[in-house]
Amino acid sequence: MSSTVVSELRSLRFMVATLIGILLIGLAPMIPVGMASFIAKWNGCSLSEGSPSTCLVWGFDLGRVLYEMGVLGWFGLVSIPLAMVLFVAWIITPAALLWRRKYISSREADASQ
Repeated sequence: MSSTVVSELRSLRFMVATLIGILLIGLAPMIPVGMASFIAKWNGCSLSEGSPSTCLVWGFDLGRVLYEMGVLGWFGLVSIPLAMVLFVAWIITPAALLWRRKYISSREADASQ
């Protein structure tokens, strides 16, 4: 493989990894909320943001833990807009780099003529 192809593959891998990271930043607070909701429903417990309630799972009271996991969803007020800004930057950066590459190659072509 030529060095250009290897370089482009590395860039593509980096872009995909960056997109996955951005998605994780945006969705990270929702994962514990979903888990807390699932555990509470599965065990017939109530889950609210007002206060922790008793939830016995295998003989242990997990009400406080489930309450704290449920309240983590509020971090989405920060993480989702942050992920949106990062996504816009993720779109603009490669577009600007491609435009720059095209501009430089057209100037080199004009200079050689």
